[in-house]
Amino acid sequence: MNKLIKYSLIIGGVLLVLVIAALVAAPYLLNVDALKTWGEERASAYLGREVTIEDASFSWSGPKVRLSGFSIAETEGAGDDPFARFDSFDLQLRLADLMRLRLSVEHVVLSGPKIRILKNKRGGYNFDDILERINGPTAVADLPYAAMDPSGQSIKAPPIDLLVEEIRVKSGELFYADATVPRLSGGISFQGIDLTLRDLSLDRPVTILAALGIGSEARDVEFKGTVGPAGDIIIPSQIPFDLKLEILPFELSRLSRIFGPLPVNIAGVVSASEAVKGSLGDGISFEMEGDLDKLGLNGADNKPLVTDFVGSVRQRGRLDLQKKTMTLDAFTLEAYQAVFEAAGSVRNLGKNPLLDLKVRSNTIPLDGWDKVLPDLGPLVKLGGDLTFEGDMSGTAGRDLEADLVFRSKKFEMDRGPALMERSSSEAVVPPPGSAPLEPIKAPPIKVTGKVFVEEGRFERIAFTDLSALLSQRESLFSMDELKLNAFSGRLSGSAWADLGTLPLAYGTRMMMTGVEVNDALAAVAGMDGIAYGKASMDVSMEGKGTRFEDLEKYLSGKGAVKAADGRLTTANPGGGAAKAASLLGVGGQGSETKFDDMDLSFTIAEGKVKVSNMRIATGEYSLKARGDIGLDRSLAMTARMTLSKARSDEIPENRRRLFPKEPDGRVQVPLKISGSVTSPKIGLDSSAMNEAAKEEVKKEVEEKKEELKERIQKDLGDRLKKLF
Repeated sequence: MNKLIKYSLIIGGVLLVLVIAALVAAPYLLNVDALKTWGEERASAYLGREVTIEDASFSWSGPKVRLSGFSIAETEGAGDDPFARFDSFDLQLRLADLMRLRLSVEHVVLSGPKIRILKNKRGGYNFDDILERINGPTAVADLPYAAMDPSGQSIKAPPIDLLVEEIRVKSGELFYADATVPRLSGGISFQGIDLTLRDLSLDRPVTILAALGIGSEARDVEFKGTVGPAGDIIIPSQIPFDLKLEILPFELSRLSRIFGPLPVNIAGVVSASEAVKGSLGDGISFEMEGDLDKLGLNGADNKPLVTDFVGSVRQRGRLDLQKKTMTLDAFTLEAYQAVFEAAGSVRNLGKNPLLDLKVRSNTIPLDGWDKVLPDLGPLVKLGGDLTFEGDMSGTAGRDLEADLVFRSKKFEMDRGPALMERSSSEAVVPPPGSAPLEPIKAPPIKVTGKVFVEEGRFERIAFTDLSALLSQRESLFSMDELKLNAFSGRLSGSAWADLGTLPLAYGTRMMMTGVEVNDALAAVAGMDGIAYGKASMDVSMEGKGTRFEDLEKYLSGKGAVKAADGRLTTANPGGGAAKAASLLGVGGQGSETKFDDMDLSFTIAEGKVKVSNMRIATGEYSLKARGDIGLDRSLAMTARMTLSKARSDEIPENRRRLFPKEPDGRVQVPLKISGSVTSPKIGLDSSAMNEAAKEEVKKEVEEKKEELKERIQKDLGDRLKKLF
């Protein structure tokens, strides 16, 4: 809006000088050279720039004045081309009105005007000096029949009636270059500028009609409305206006021809319109709407980034330039299937605007976004719905914060091939056309709030009634006080993820109660039908990446598990141990091991779950184990199964002798467990058996020695008795 006002002041000032010149030029009408000289002098004095007129002519038919080759010099250091140039300026007056001190201009026609707007690296414009003169009392005093009031806020109108029926600008061109923006440093041209001003007067509204093309003669922008009336005492801030700007359907593929090669290839059609009404002093009401149809973005390698995106924006509010405040009554952004709404205020308009907004969304369907954003597909596949509402406040780019509540009736998420976990035996096969993952840049906003999901799924993990406190700082996202139902039990804890690192970093601390072991193993590790029972777990871990080599290198953690009234099937240590220890004569234990209690503690490091203390208790035996469970599901553990006293007593003595025993006589079966979690191999621990055998032999030798000693002592005693 400020730029529009600046440009309007420049153009309007030049036109005003030329129109008023007709009134004071009466003494010169018969002297064309004097008219040319007078026009150059008055325009130069008003603008503070050298103004030249190549030719001037006058005709009594009308009467009519024509200036040809009107040129305004460029500011020093901005080049040799003129700041502005008109091919011709035609002004036709009504002589009868002029005799009654009424300046009535039938029409003014400017043909082929060309204006250059340049912004240097310091942010200054090539018309700053002209604005200073227009805004200063000296320039105003140079206007014929005009004077500033003592406050400097108004201009006294000329003491005559002024009416210009029509001013037309034909086939104009505006060139704009901005040295602070690399893409605009080479400049952009607005061509085919047509402007019509009707009923220029101080006591009635001025009608404005304009159109221009961006980089071509075709009409891309239209502008219409009214400004005024200005009144006898002209106070610029109080002049009312009612204007509408419209961007006609614009093919975005033209941008590369206008700005030169772009980092992305863009396609689609954009259109927009904005209506403003009011005055600079009393405030401006505005309504804006825009539409984007079939937006497509392709990268430099012609890889699709966005396809067939459809969106629109609508906003309505009021602008108070005096207080530098914008009141946003309604803002609606539709993007594909999502609708975002906002209302509130923006204060301190300028470089550091301060936002205070209420925001909300519709129930956004999450499926299908991978079709619009192809890069999303290799990373994640979403399903279900999401809605949010809350507050947004702060300064954009500095301390902008959003406190939001997210809700979902159903939320589903699956990792795409770029993030999929793979086993160590599988080859790395990146998805076709996929680019290497890159860290996600920190969003320019800090998000806090709450999350509620009625029903959800993360790959094989199904859950209900999820709630959490959400926080985000830069690229770190955290969920605290996390609670959900999963695996037929209740989970609580926290989780975090840092999306600004590679591999992506994450961590969690979870406490689980009443969890079905089989459900958890099936969902988390894909191991169904191995173990059953209710369990409680306390687990904490952190890592980076999701590929096997990342887990092997970075995943670490610790935890404890307690389970009761369960059974082990594939990994059946009871049956396996019994078969391995057939020498005991205890026979097989069936297809599964039922237990009363099981508990274990573990740590995670170097690609292995290191079990330090695993205990299984049944009515007939107890099992203690330790060792490693690889992330590739490999097993390398040792265990010792201790039979109950009753079971031990059933075993023949000659067989019991082959195994280690507890001090109370209970038999121990030392085992080695190898293979994989789904296909374990359970066998006797020969080294432990050898040690047990050695101990048994040693014990027998000691017993024999004691027995022999006793016999010798007895025999010796008997003989001594006979001697004495």
